[in-house]
Amino acid sequence: MRKKESALVVPKSIILLPQAESDIQSAYQWYEKCESGLGEVLLAAVDAALAAIAKQPDIYPLIVDSLRRNRVQRFPHSVFYTQDDHTVYVVAVFHSSRHPNRLISRLKNL
Repeated sequence: MRKKESALVVPKSIILLPQAESDIQSAYQWYEKCESGLGEVLLAAVDAALAAIAKQPDIYPLIVDSLRRNRVQRFPHSVFYTQDDHTVYVVAVFHSSRHPNRLISRLKNL
């Protein structure tokens, strides 16, 4: 009996667009004001979400056109991204209470 061959999965590179970096920084500062150390927990959760996206970017749902979303564990935030053959471009890291029009207007400016 032959052993199944597994395909080598090469993670994609992640590029955080400046607005996404700003989203993360703002959320970090807000959580640190709420409780010291909570911002660090957020950063670890965002890092985990980004690592999961890099490994399997196609498994997360399409939201609009080529925009996908991965929810951040333990926090009401989602990572929104697009991709090409080798790279993932993080467009936003939004709190779930933010109005979707803010995301749509950001996409128009890409």
